[in-house]
Amino acid sequence: MSIKINGIPISEYNLKCELEHDHPALSDTRDYTISIPGMAGAHDFGADMGPKSFNLPFKFTNVKSNTDIAFEIRRFKKAILDGYGNPKTFELQFDYESSKYYNARYSGSLPLERLIHRGRFVLPLIAFDPFAYSVAMNNEITWGSEVITFDSEYLFGQSNGETHTIIAPKTITETVTGDILRPVFNINGSGTDVTVAANGQTFSLGTFTNANWLVDGDNYTVIRNDANGLQYFSGDWIELINGDNNITISGSGLNLTFECRFRDKYM
Repeated sequence: MSIKINGIPISEYNLKCELEHDHPALSDTRDYTISIPGMAGAHDFGADMGPKSFNLPFKFTNVKSNTDIAFEIRRFKKAILDGYGNPKTFELQFDYESSKYYNARYSGSLPLERLIHRGRFVLPLIAFDPFAYSVAMNNEITWGSEVITFDSEYLFGQSNGETHTIIAPKTITETVTGDILRPVFNINGSGTDVTVAANGQTFSLGTFTNANWLVDGDNYTVIRNDANGLQYFSGDWIELINGDNNITISGSGLNLTFECRFRDKYM
């Protein structure tokens, strides 16, 4: 089985991952409950998802001695540690989900079994953000792409992330193949009482002339003309849901370009 770390196949480190490995379908839950003396059971206050852990059994290939193993393991450590020798976050990809990656880092211990002409170890990793992300932004999902393979998640003819010219109120459609997300909106130009709405949520940018906006719902930031523009923003941080999302841009005196950017994510 092939794995990539920051886009580099582990075969580049003369390593191979065993077919049987620990890649949980879901991470552990964090359950919020309160137990009251004298009451059976407990009050349920919901739950959310914890980090996702991986345990990946690796073995060395093309090694002939412990000297070779020592050389390769030090080379591999540079892929998972930073220049100070601390664990760093990297993109982890599996060949059976080549269009997705996790943000993972080394967490635990790494005993190395040194055998004659080979060595093996189990690499413990953790993704504190348990979501997998598409390797491409929505505007990069096109036929002929070298980074996305078209499996059942992406449909023939699907077109996302286009740059739209807005000179009158207009509704565009963006397709999300994964879970609920908050996109980034790039809006440039002029307009009066400009609003953006989708899925029952709306935000307003007011009236502006020749302004450049970046509304980043995932990080709760608004940039106007390269400066903090949160004081000009009012309303909701728009969420897009799985499937087709109709986004309406409205106002008067519109002369805008409009882009909706996001990276699909999957639990």
